Amino acid sequence: MATSWTSPPNPAHGRERGNPFMVQAIIGEKEAAAYVGLSVKTLQTRRMNHLPPVFVKIGRSVRYRLEDLDAFVTAHVVDPSKAA
Repeated sequence: MATSWTSPPNPAHGRERGNPFMVQAIIGEKEAAAYVGLSVKTLQTRRMNHLPPVFVKIGRSVRYRLEDLDAFVTAHVVDPSKAA
């Protein structure tokens, strides 16, 4: 009897339904800086000054959730037609 192979679960699957047990994608400081287009030093300075984006501290390691980085970028969108 042949077994069928299925693809691994999509990490985003279930999150939209509010499943608290879904694994959230987290990335390191260098990857986060590249993701939002800032330098690592700028992210470090923002953390020191208690400014967004939100981060996760695991021991001495600093990580960022992709959803928090997306929220950070979204909060800084400027619509030129609405600028005063």
